[in-house]
Amino acid sequence: MICTYNLLSDFRKVNTLRYISILIFSVFSIVASAQTSYLFKGVVKDSIADEPIPYASIYVVGTKTGVVASVNGQFSFHSKSKHPEIRLQAVGYANKVV
Repeated sequence: MICTYNLLSDFRKVNTLRYISILIFSVFSIVASAQTSYLFKGVVKDSIADEPIPYASIYVVGTKTGVVASVNGQFSFHSKSKHPEIRLQAVGYANKVV
């Protein structure tokens, strides 16, 4: 009976170590994937009047990423690509891809 208890105890230790290892690996995987995101910030402006365009839509072409500029034309978003193709849209302006 004593021998069975020790085996059970060792099994629990190994099982606990396995779960801790999986948890640590998962955390490192999440941190590693988070480091591949790039932050883009800017202001959408009228090229002639040099004034901000409020509430312009900014989309990363080929993804579901998109944001709306603030009343001051400011925006920011994260992208996995270092050089994404960005589409700008605003009422009264021609669409532009940069």
